[in-house]
Amino acid sequence: MGVLGLLVAGCAAGGRIVDGDYVHPGKGYRVGLPEGWTAEPGTPDLALRHPALGVSVMVHGTCEGRPPSRPLPLLARHLRFGLRDVEVERQEETRLGGYPALETHWRGRLDGRPVQGRGVVVKTRGCVYDLAVVARPDAFEQAQAAFDRLLRSFHLMGGTP
Repeated sequence: MGVLGLLVAGCAAGGRIVDGDYVHPGKGYRVGLPEGWTAEPGTPDLALRHPALGVSVMVHGTCEGRPPSRPLPLLARHLRFGLRDVEVERQEETRLGGYPALETHWRGRLDGRPVQGRGVVVKTRGCVYDLAVVARPDAFEQAQAAFDRLLRSFHLMGGTP
C-alpha cells in the first residue's frame, strides 16, 4: 500500500502520545502534534487529519537494524504511490534530525481529484523516516505551515536505531 493509502490511518502499536508529542521509542523518534489535528488509529506510525482543511499528514519509520542501502531519491518515490498524473515540482537535499534527507514537492491526482504534496525522507544508521503532507491545492499553503512545525519538532532520541 502506498503512503497516500496510509494517510487516512493513524497511530500504530509501539508509539504513544506524551505531553502533546507522539513518541515512538522502538523507532527512536519524537514529533510534536499540531493543534486542531486528529490522530486516527491504524498504520503508519502516526497519521493526522485536519477535517476542515481536508489535509492528511503522516510520519512513519522503518527500522531494519542495518544502514539503509537505497538512495534517497528512490526511497522518496514511494511517497507518491497511489497518485496519478504525478508531476514533481522540485526535489532538494536537506537534513532532518542531523541526518541526510530529501524533500520533494509534487502535484498529482488522487481518486480523480487534484492534490499537492510534500514529503521528506531521512536515512539514519538503521532507519528510514518518512514525513508527508497531502492536501487539496486550495488548502496546501495552510497545510504546509502545520507541516513545517511538525518537521521542526521531529527529534531523534538517544540510541536511535
